[in-house]
Amino acid sequence: MEAILEIGIALPPQTQVMIFKKSDNKWWRVGTFSLWYMWEEDKAEHMLELRNIIDLDHKDVIIRLTAGGTDIQKETELSIYRLYKGRLYRTFETTEEFALRRFPSPGLMMIEDVRSQISYPEVDRREGAYIVERIFKQSVPQFKVGPH
Repeated sequence: MEAILEIGIALPPQTQVMIFKKSDNKWWRVGTFSLWYMWEEDKAEHMLELRNIIDLDHKDVIIRLTAGGTDIQKETELSIYRLYKGRLYRTFETTEEFALRRFPSPGLMMIEDVRSQISYPEVDRREGAYIVERIFKQSVPQFKVGPH
């Protein structure tokens, strides 16, 4: 038996997801995830997703976490976890969105944008389960920064 608890905290805004497993009539926390950096309601709403990727008997846990930094405008990591024998294992990880601000020459700025589209085709028992990742890259046109 498993349980997932999702908590929304107002100040500072953040969302926490805790995953529990019951064994020997006791609940054990097997995973904790926090979304707080660049928190937005839409991101919080899509932080946790449950899917039957491998088979119809087990739910896989999809977690999206946002990060960033000075010139990394946005980075969304997507990880897929599976509960097996009382432990939570990461079975897949990718960067779903990544935007980097670059300054290729004085006065010019460019945004490099990379996005992944993840799909989970219906399970075919003969071929096994699989995940399809399509990656799209674009560079936002350069423009002048600073005084004109």
